[in-house]
Amino acid sequence: GNGGGGRNDPFVGDFFEVHGNAVPDSDVTLGGTNDLEVVSHIYKDWKSTLRVRRKLNTGDKWDAVLTKGPTDIVYAWCVEPFCKDETDAHAPGDWGMINVDLSGDSLNADL
Repeated sequence: GNGGGGRNDPFVGDFFEVHGNAVPDSDVTLGGTNDLEVVSHIYKDWKSTLRVRRKLNTGDKWDAVLTKGPTDIVYAWCVEPFCKDETDAHAPGDWGMINVDLSGDSLNADL
């Protein structure tokens, strides 16, 4: 999403790449569910911090079952005015991979 730096709140979407290195389809389009929820977001000093919630096992066949502990997550972003919602494509290179600790041991002070 826009990370909260624009006029609108950030948004997230639950997607699956059916065809490999191509534009992903939303889980909802594929018959699944959108299992992501933005818990909080902060935009400060040109940085966006998003807290997102999802069950480890959603029961959605398009979602990987996650385990507690370090997990790689792919993310992408797009900046207004080019992106209004999840259907707008991000620019080449406007994505990354981050290793997130899903153990539940992090504190707000860590953010």
